[in-house]
Amino acid sequence: MTYYIDTFDTRINTTKQLWTYLNNVCSLNKNKTTTCINTMSFDNKDISDPNEIYNKINNYFCSVGKNISQTLNSCKNSDFMKYISYRNKNSSMFCSLVTPDEIVEIIQRLPNNKAPGRAGISSKILKVICKSIAPLLAHIFDLSFTTGEVPRLLKIAKVIPIFKKGNGINPKITAQYLC
Repeated sequence: MTYYIDTFDTRINTTKQLWTYLNNVCSLNKNKTTTCINTMSFDNKDISDPNEIYNKINNYFCSVGKNISQTLNSCKNSDFMKYISYRNKNSSMFCSLVTPDEIVEIIQRLPNNKAPGRAGISSKILKVICKSIAPLLAHIFDLSFTTGEVPRLLKIAKVIPIFKKGNGINPKITAQYLC
């Protein structure tokens, strides 16, 4: 404890030194490192083409859910009913309609320093145009709620595995990746 008291003593440090110490202690200034996978072993075959490596990793992570679901026991459509204690079939779940004001409020709370989504639109740009697009987005979300269908393009995610440690050649070691 005395280490930090001495380190942050304002009588002997300049403001710049204090911010440097804070950045170091709180990891506010994270060093960005990238790990490049030059080769990867897949089906006992070494792959060095970057596009093929990206596609293999992407296919692997995009198929994890499907592969896991295939290992589970199948159930009947009515099996979930045994877990529900209240079985009034006349009542159902209802989502109230989305208002443009809700959309604007959510967009305004988006952080500016995050990477843009799949469409490549930054949150700064969304904040500028949010009042113009909010009625359109509200209509799309309301249609999705009322019809029970989600537009195909809203189901697509950009999955970027981030290598953490160990041998980066084998993509089947999922514990080493953070998505």
